[in-house]
Amino acid sequence: MIGNLLGRRPPANRRRRRPSSAVSVRAAWFTRLPAVLRRATETDEDADPDLVQPPRVMASRVGSWVAALVCLAMVTAVALSFDQYTTRTQRFVVSEFEVNGNLRIDRQAVVAATGVEPGAPLLAVSPAQVRARVETLAWIKRADVQQILPSRLVVQVQEYVPVAMVAAGEILLVDEDGVLFDEVSAGQRHDLPLLTGLPVDALRLGAKEDLVAARLQRDRLRGALALLRQVRRSPVAERFVLGEVHWDPVQGITLISQRDGAEVRLGHMTREALPRQLDQLSRLLADVDRRGERLRYALMDDERRPERATVHVVDAGAELALPGLIRRPRAGGAARPAPPQGNGNKTNHPPTDPSTDPEA
Repeated sequence: MIGNLLGRRPPANRRRRRPSSAVSVRAAWFTRLPAVLRRATETDEDADPDLVQPPRVMASRVGSWVAALVCLAMVTAVALSFDQYTTRTQRFVVSEFEVNGNLRIDRQAVVAATGVEPGAPLLAVSPAQVRARVETLAWIKRADVQQILPSRLVVQVQEYVPVAMVAAGEILLVDEDGVLFDEVSAGQRHDLPLLTGLPVDALRLGAKEDLVAARLQRDRLRGALALLRQVRRSPVAERFVLGEVHWDPVQGITLISQRDGAEVRLGHMTREALPRQLDQLSRLLADVDRRGERLRYALMDDERRPERATVHVVDAGAELALPGLIRRPRAGGAARPAPPQGNGNKTNHPPTDPSTDPEA
């Protein structure tokens, strides 16, 4: 140092002593400390937008895990305390059942189907499991379950609405979507039309489902239900109370009256031709009533001459044997209406050559 002050240089053979490794590490750390403190204390506003800031991931992860563990511990403690409270005080247990929407099915049947006993913890009831058990009832289409504190279990049900009966070995009820949901037992009475002749083996209750056959049969069943809706909305419904719709693979569709068993064969009609056939039937029935007669059967299945109808009528005061016409088996298993016995009048609308009349 004195040599430096005097302007002298140290001897060339005299080397400077290097600091030890520990001293160099401490010096390097102290030199970086201001920059570390500056990065730790600076905010996002102070950061240079042109510089990519290294993310401080480890600290954020540790903080997140600590917060999650604290929250989990608090929730567990509250749940245990609440469970002990409800067990000790016998509160929040099921003591009231409320069933809404049931019109045909008994309330007690719905309550029994829930599988929940009075006194069971309300918050321990699984709404999904209760809903699945209630929907196993035949008349229940959909169910919704709610828990209302302190002690009420509410079950909202939607029942199937039957629109017809289907003869499939036994008599089954069907809704407007073509779902067979219940069997008609002996003694039950439903003022509904009966669908006969339809192949519904794959749709019967408890049947092993064949997807291809079930799809075809359900389409045919829905077609018959669509026919029912159109007949009910047409003027025909006032004079021809529909009691049965019979489907035959050869003869097609036949409508049978509920009042006197009169039959109207529509054949293999199309959806586009059905309104025309119903309008023709309405005018035919009006003409028969105006002449004081009663319809026994009408054949309206001539595809080559759709305006032609072969009609058999009797006097309005004549006694009619129910149910309607007798179907006699034909070759190939098909059946056709047999002409009624006794005095009657058979006419064609409009008149045609008797040689072309299938019933002549």
